[in-house]
Amino acid sequence: MICQENEATKTNSHVIPSFLVTMFTSYNGSGKRDTEVLFSISDTKDSVYTGRAVPDTKLEGLFDTDKLTEERIQEELSKNTVAKDFIFCPQCEKRLADLLESPYAQNQRNGQNINDDVPLFFWLSVVWRMSVTSDYGFTLGEDIENTLQLYLKSYFVQKESHANIDDTIKYVPFRYKLLRCKDYCKVKNGFCFAKFDNEILTMILGDYILQVIFNLQSDFPKTEFYGAETFLEEATINHGTSKEVVMELDVDAYKKIVDSFVRYAAHLKRVAIEGKLDFIWQRLGHIGMMPTELKKEFFETYYDEKVKIGDRHEKKRFAVVLTRILAKYDKSKAYGK
Repeated sequence: MICQENEATKTNSHVIPSFLVTMFTSYNGSGKRDTEVLFSISDTKDSVYTGRAVPDTKLEGLFDTDKLTEERIQEELSKNTVAKDFIFCPQCEKRLADLLESPYAQNQRNGQNINDDVPLFFWLSVVWRMSVTSDYGFTLGEDIENTLQLYLKSYFVQKESHANIDDTIKYVPFRYKLLRCKDYCKVKNGFCFAKFDNEILTMILGDYILQVIFNLQSDFPKTEFYGAETFLEEATINHGTSKEVVMELDVDAYKKIVDSFVRYAAHLKRVAIEGKLDFIWQRLGHIGMMPTELKKEFFETYYDEKVKIGDRHEKKRFAVVLTRILAKYDKSKAYGK
């Protein structure tokens, strides 16, 4: 909670503002709320969220609807993984919307003029929310989180009272660089991924790449980030004292960055699954690692493109596929094959 005063009673609050989420999850590229098709993929589990306005024709392309159970709809598809209950009070949520999210969204969509401080505290609020909820692969640590929360609270109070905010801007330990490939996600697949390393946060969020340093003294160090290094090094540092500067990337350059990340993520996912298969294999009493041929069969079956993509991410599918493969293996051993 930002104010640390009122009770957090709001439900379904967006951790990442909805205009950013729908940028890369809207099934038809409209960017409208409730049109999301969001796949959440991690080392341990996968899930799918579908917005209420996603039509049956789209769902039929993602799932075998005859096998789509009410249990899965209620426990998975209806749960927005980028929203949280009871993290904001009504006042904090209204402040976020009125003072930061709405003006920044209008600025990005149609160039509406905004105060120079709005982008700074908009991105600060997004990063802070992502960190404190711990759902996005990083946490900044208690010291940084508390500092950002205090500056965000002070900013809101000062804006509402029309007080001078020069010192708040001057001393807030949050400087950032921003890259963008405008409208990339209207024609290509987008995603959210964040990496916090060496006190630098770098993330891909739809059409944007954001890099943040949480102090006022250090230079931005060179950071490896899937081919975006040169762009990040050359991008302008923003700190709310002048109009936000965004480095625009063309589609080809951005796609290379996206493709590089996808290859990296696919490798990490495969390594994680192989580790899980080896663990299960050993728990079943076998010595060493699961045989390569069984792993190969598992991956070919689990990621069979004949199975609709939404069904491939069904939480029970891992166990079902593995059980069948192991049963066949045990049977072949029993017959000496």
